[in-house]
Amino acid sequence: MRYIILFLLGLASYSVTAAEPDTLRQIVQNTLLDVGENNQLSTLQNSADGFTFFDNSGQELFAVATIRTVEGETQSREIRTVWRKGGEEQTSGGDRVIWGFFYANPEDVSWGSFNNPDVYLKVWIDRSGRVDVNFFHVSVPDIFVATGFAKNGAPTSAFGELQSTVTLNSRYVRHYLPNGGDRFFRSN
Repeated sequence: MRYIILFLLGLASYSVTAAEPDTLRQIVQNTLLDVGENNQLSTLQNSADGFTFFDNSGQELFAVATIRTVEGETQSREIRTVWRKGGEEQTSGGDRVIWGFFYANPEDVSWGSFNNPDVYLKVWIDRSGRVDVNFFHVSVPDIFVATGFAKNGAPTSAFGELQSTVTLNSRYVRHYLPNGGDRFFRSN
């Protein structure tokens, strides 16, 4: 039995090596995305600085969050976040949902931890093609969020197509991309 398992592991590693050019192009900021034959996305559990995903038409999109803290009277500091995927599913109606949260990078601040989320994210990819990206602030500092288009895993602009800030006073923001749209819109 042990030899069969070793043989299967060896065979699996060979098939990954043979598929590297196409599959590994989707590695972005420590996130691997792969649309399987059943149109299910798969992503690694953690990635630094954001993540990318695909809409129903195959457009590559991204979402990102950056924490802004005020230090002193005039200086602010940007703290990188880490994405932690909570779950992903296709509904019986054909819609897709991905949810998770961003937390402060523990390499940047002592309070950064996956047990201390700063902003929750829910991506709803409607069967009609509309994409909703919902950010829910659950922290103290202001958090800069952005959504937009990506190419080969990298955002197509420095800050994304649409930028917003969620705060203690304004904890929710929704970015949406209409079916066939070429830019995101904001809705509260």
